[in-house]
Amino acid sequence: MIKMEITKIIKDKIEKLREELRLSKLEYDSYHPKVVQLSLELDALINIYTKFYNTGLYFYA
Repeated sequence: MIKMEITKIIKDKIEKLREELRLSKLEYDSYHPKVVQLSLELDALINIYTKFYNTGLYFYA
């Protein structure tokens, strides 16, 4: 089994989503559904990351 820290995985997804959001903002205005959806997804991931950052939770993959 490979031990993987949840916060590391979430942090990686946050970085990818931030980049996708940045590129979408260059293409669309702030009210475009794609930009709004990406913003909401990013907020949700940041909230999850903040919640679990100091807990040391792990899962096995």
